[in-house]
Formats: sequence, structure tokens, C-alpha cells
Amino acid sequence: MNTIKELFFFIIIAMILFLFGGYTVLDWFQFSRKIADYKRPEIPYVRTTKVTVSFLAAILVFMIGKDGFNERDTIMLVIAYAVILIGDLFLVFDINLVGTAAFALSHVFFILRNGSGITMYIKDSSLINRLYDIVSFVVIIGIIVTVLRVFFYPRLKGNPFFYVLLGYGLFLGVSLWTAWATLRIGFMPERNALLVAIGMTCFFISDLLVGVHFATEPGNTQLIARYTTWIFYTPALVFLALSGYDLSKIF
Repeated sequence: MNTIKELFFFIIIAMILFLFGGYTVLDWFQFSRKIADYKRPEIPYVRTTKVTVSFLAAILVFMIGKDGFNERDTIMLVIAYAVILIGDLFLVFDINLVGTAAFALSHVFFILRNGSGITMYIKDSSLINRLYDIVSFVVIIGIIVTVLRVFFYPRLKGNPFFYVLLGYGLFLGVSLWTAWATLRIGFMPERNALLVAIGMTCFFISDLLVGVHFATEPGNTQLIARYTTWIFYTPALVFLALSGYDLSKIF
């Protein structure tokens, strides 16, 4: 990474950290003072800075170029982040169905990206590893189905959006499982795989919180879900973006 690009890289990271701290403080200040508007829980500045962080994270990915550890990996990550950016913009304007579909599509690219080398891994893995992979997959999907059945279904019964969440939840579960599988597949450098696993776990939690927000009536539960979402979503965007870099060129 050349000097100018490295400087730009760290400036973006610093900007994300600054904005993250700012909107987190403002969100929870509103909540603690009980001055948040349930209909418009985020003041314009906060909403703008959150979208800005999403854009900055995408910029981190778009500028990877030759500093990625694998050309195909970089391409898949760029596509995934372009779709995420589109999804965020739709959600800003409350076009939730299209926004959710865009995020589901982004997970398709994350699955393809993070699952690189999985065919060879499965072919060469031991019986114990295969059993572990099967059990972990069943546990993740089981957790998602249980949460959807116990929490979301009673609140969204008869609402077609429940089935949208169900479909999205399955994409999210496969994406989470694939992200953790990168640690065993061996396609990515170890540090990159760890960033993928942590980043997608944060993504998973943030998406569950988004679902809670959609499924609950205006009130404190909805506010907590909305404000907590970005505590996990921001690290998810950053960690997954950094996972595309050849970290030996930076740190």
C-alpha cells in the first residue's frame, strides 16, 4: 500500500470511529433523557452520519485494489458492499421490503466469498470435522427458526413480512455458518478469517435487532433495538471491509 493510500485508509478509519462515537452517544442520550420521538427516533444528524459510515465502509472496500490478498475475493467483496449500500439507502427511505431483499442478496455474495475453497475442505476434512460442521449448521438454523417462531411469529402473525424475515433469516444463518467456516477452510489468511467470523457475528446480531425493531410497537423496546443495532452494525461493516485486505501490507 503506497503512502497516500495508507494515509487515506487511516483517515477513513478515524472518521468512522469519530462518527460511531458521536451517534452512539446521541442515541443513548435521547433514550436516557426520555426525549426520543418514537415516530422519528433518530435526529437528522444521526441518521445522516449512520449512512455516511455505511458509505465510508464501502469506500474502504472499493479502494482495496491490488492490496487485497486475492483478486476474486476483492471482486466478491466489492459487489457485496455495493449491494449493502443500495440496501441502506432503501431503508433510509423506509422502502423496507426492497432494502431487505438487497441485504439478502448481499449475503449471497458473502456466502460465495467466504465459502471459497469449501468443496475441497469438505472433501479432505475428517469425519469429526464434518460432524462439527453439520452440528454447528443445525444449531445456527435452529436458533434462527426458534427465535422467529417464539418471538416474531406471535407479533407478525398474518403479516406477509414474517415470511420475508423467515427467508432472510435462512440466508443470514447460512452466511454466519460460512463465515465461521472460513477459520477451518484455510482459503483466507488466519487474521482475515477471524475478521470475517467476528464481523459476520456482529452482522447477525444487528440484523436480529432490526427484526425486533420491525416486529415491535413504538416504545422503549423498539428504541433499544434500533439504537443497539448500530453498535453491532458498524463493527460488522468495518471488520468485513478490513478482511479483504492483505493485512501484512498494513499492520
